Amino acid sequence: MRLNFIPELPQGLVASLEEHSIRTDSDFLSLSIVELLRNLPPGVATIGEIKRYKAIVAEASSAPGHSAKTLFDSTSGNDPPTVVDLPSSLACISPILAAHSGRIVELVGEGNSMKSEFALNLILRFLAANIDSASYWVDTAGDFSPDKASRIASYSAEVGLDRIHLSPALEIEELYDILDEIVALAKSGAPVLTVGYLVIDCITSLLGPLLSAAPSQGHAVMVNLMRQLKDIAQDHSITVIVINNSTSNSLQHGSHSMTRKPALGPTFAFLTDATLWVAPHPTHGASRDPSLFAEGSEDRVVYHLLVLKSNSTPAHTSGTFSLNSNFYLSSSI
Repeated sequence: MRLNFIPELPQGLVASLEEHSIRTDSDFLSLSIVELLRNLPPGVATIGEIKRYKAIVAEASSAPGHSAKTLFDSTSGNDPPTVVDLPSSLACISPILAAHSGRIVELVGEGNSMKSEFALNLILRFLAANIDSASYWVDTAGDFSPDKASRIASYSAEVGLDRIHLSPALEIEELYDILDEIVALAKSGAPVLTVGYLVIDCITSLLGPLLSAAPSQGHAVMVNLMRQLKDIAQDHSITVIVINNSTSNSLQHGSHSMTRKPALGPTFAFLTDATLWVAPHPTHGASRDPSLFAEGSEDRVVYHLLVLKSNSTPAHTSGTFSLNSNFYLSSSI
């Protein structure tokens, strides 16, 4: 939570803290009273006032207790999950990727896994079938390709392409601004399109450097961000898809031998509702990049989608899909 959203804190105090990159509740609570005073101009606050402000921030950032009935009543009016029409080869995994689910789904894989292209296909299929809906796509590395999006959308007469809200976020603070915008629009009461998906591509670019430079503080930022994403997902019936990179490791998942694992450390796995591993199919392998196909070619590259973790589908459930030369998703059969 941003400190400027806590009305009990003096604006002068908040402004002084922001000058030292202390902007969120986790930043504030992770520092001792002495450390906070060192970052403030003389006379802005006393030791007693800092203690009181810490109690205020801790209370404001704590999750209040609710009964099961209260939680049910608060969500009963939300949009029900919308399962997107995906190829039959993904039938077992489609429910995990449903729109309006209130879940956080992690898509992870190596650089050649086409995980971003898969997510883009998912979003465009959803928008083509739901003309009163929109989706957000947060680009953290400037890699979003309008050409790829247009080529994929051409299979549905480019329906839905204008309802993807593309937002760049090269810093974590820019992502917080985007999340604030989504919440403000949802609460405004104005006639806006319902948001089915929020895609962050990729979250590794934002959190990876923080975890490397200052592990403890980076960990606090990661947990705070994921908690805020979860609140937004549940409060507004949005499916949040976070695209993550991989790092070297040796893991065994049933018969699938893996030499890579999701980046961002073991804690990140507990902050999502499902983790899906995308990789070139081990048998029908993606030895070629779809971008290298001749224009108009019917060649397809097959990919494997494996459930590493899910709170609704058994682990090791898997499916396959293929991408053609225009990056359009179809059945692998």
